[in-house]
Amino acid sequence: MRYRFSKPVFQEIVNLIRPALESNTYREIPVSPEDQVLIATRFYATGSFQKLIGDYINVSTATVCRIIERVSEQLAGLRRDVIDMPKDETQFPGVMYVSSHREVKSENYIETERAISQ
Repeated sequence: MRYRFSKPVFQEIVNLIRPALESNTYREIPVSPEDQVLIATRFYATGSFQKLIGDYINVSTATVCRIIERVSEQLAGLRRDVIDMPKDETQFPGVMYVSSHREVKSENYIETERAISQ
């Protein structure tokens, strides 16, 4: 299965982090913010080697590495503004969650499981 962003969603993501991705250097041909987001999201989605991604988009492995770091930092900085996590388990009844690096079943899930088994 492939996951894709619609064009408007992709453009919104780019616009949210564009100021941090625009290059003001004249040392080399800059990589556009759109291409930087494409590089990073391709890496996230495929877990592919950075060299392969660089070859595909025609940039060096070092550039791919810097882009992934830059885009990741910018997206992580937006987490409080764009990710709405549940405040308590009543918003996600019966959903497993991770606590202290181990899976834990919520109380609602355990109660539901008991009711079904009786």
